[in-house]
Amino acid sequence: MPPFPSPQDLLKGAQAQAEALLALPGLLIALTQQVRNLTEAMATVQRLATRAEGLLNELEPGVRRIAKVLDDPIIEEIPASLREMQDNLMPVMKQLRDTQAKVAAIAESTSRLASLPGAALFGARRPRPDPTP
Repeated sequence: MPPFPSPQDLLKGAQAQAEALLALPGLLIALTQQVRNLTEAMATVQRLATRAEGLLNELEPGVRRIAKVLDDPIIEEIPASLREMQDNLMPVMKQLRDTQAKVAAIAESTSRLASLPGAALFGARRPRPDPTP
């Protein structure tokens, strides 16, 4: 059998209970404030969720159209087509660059020839006037 509590123990227990009762209103006020904050946070989350749902609903038709396009089998052929275009066009582009460089070299040499003495003799011929009046 457990021993009976002493009067000191009873007094300490009563004092602790009184202190707890005194602290209870402050705890209830703090709890109420926290519940109020939580309620406001939940309302904010609800507004954000409603707004996000509206935005997603507006996006849905466009996303469905994109999905339909991306499901088309021709989309799978795009990388191969691009590679083929690159393989065919790159040699043509190289030839164009080479030709451009050759034309630039010809134009440069022509401008150097034009600066030589007597180069005017090789200029464009003027048409002779028609002798029959």
